[in-house]
Amino acid sequence: MKKYLVLFVALFSLVSCDSSDDLDTTKPEISIITPTDHQEVLPGQTLHFLANVSDNESLASYKIEVHNSDDGHQHRSLVQSYSTGAFSTEIVGTLSGKSQEISHNIQIPSDVLHGHYHVGIFVIDAAGNQNENFVEIYIGDEDHDH
Repeated sequence: MKKYLVLFVALFSLVSCDSSDDLDTTKPEISIITPTDHQEVLPGQTLHFLANVSDNESLASYKIEVHNSDDGHQHRSLVQSYSTGAFSTEIVGTLSGKSQEISHNIQIPSDVLHGHYHVGIFVIDAAGNQNENFVEIYIGDEDHDH
């Protein structure tokens, strides 16, 4: 009987110490301030990226990505090729705490392929939860049809 009692107590303590209730499954929150959706940017200008990010526990890292939107909104990796002359860039960084402002200036080349581009951010929290947010901008001359 003592064997079963010891086994029961051991099993009960394992179950009661189960931290699955404490697992962080909440994705970080992201608010892109600039650029705004459908903002126009001239080639050769600097695009200012500003976002506020937060998490219920702790932030870990981010990646800002700019790429031509010819991918049909699939947001594939920059390793895959885009249109010849299309601009793409990636900026990665680390985060800490529960909330942070992310600000970067992104230089747009003067010889960039004119067109629609996605500007996005991926954010990962300390538990590995990921969220993303994208806006679409137009890079090109002011005289365009879009």
